[in-house]
Amino acid sequence: MACAFCESGRNGVIWDRFVRYENTGSVESQLREATERGHTGIMFYDDILPLNKPRTFVIMDLLRKYNLIWRCFLRTDVISKQGGFDYLREMAEAGLVEVLAGVESADNRIKAAIHKGTTIEQDTQVLAWCKQLGIKFKASIILGLPGESMESMERTREWILRERPDRVDVGSLIPFPGTPITRSHDFNGNGYDVEWTGEYNEERFYKGKGRSAEVVVRTSHLSSAEIAAFRDKLMAEIEAAGIPY
Repeated sequence: MACAFCESGRNGVIWDRFVRYENTGSVESQLREATERGHTGIMFYDDILPLNKPRTFVIMDLLRKYNLIWRCFLRTDVISKQGGFDYLREMAEAGLVEVLAGVESADNRIKAAIHKGTTIEQDTQVLAWCKQLGIKFKASIILGLPGESMESMERTREWILRERPDRVDVGSLIPFPGTPITRSHDFNGNGYDVEWTGEYNEERFYKGKGRSAEVVVRTSHLSSAEIAAFRDKLMAEIEAAGIPY
């Protein structure tokens, strides 16, 4: 994919453009070992496990064989384009109990600025399907993306409290060296409306007490302090609404 904040392979920034799949025989041996060790659930850390539908069906058969429940990451556009509700239903029938999707922002203008490739409408639809199927949906949110304003953050806040994902992780943008966003331009040569402050420090990648972390970016509309204040207030509202991390 082409997310500007991620280790994108679109232009060979960090990784190459090819998706590499582990042999399903190796996957089965790991599932077998997990069950032999007494585990009853599996977490897949593939960025987009359902990307290759035929391969996903093979893995689903293995999960049924070993009677395992499972959790995975996905993209809502992939689900929407590869079968939508029916694809999710087949995964649920194979033991899928929870997904994590990178919603990032509820403002499509922000999504477009970072080449996310999904829309908030797709996110909302897949969330609704998951609720219908009994699959928990965890939404990952990033504040302080290029072009972020008080209005765009408010749209994200309203979406969370209205649509109520089962779990929500709210973070702020931490530019990772080598990703497109740290090269100060996008794939079309246009500048990103974001700046970061201070020297690069690996400790900034980690959330501290109360799941808080230093905000290290600002946009033309917002200071770092404004983003941090909004994030802290939003996290408090999410907790008060009974939506867990």
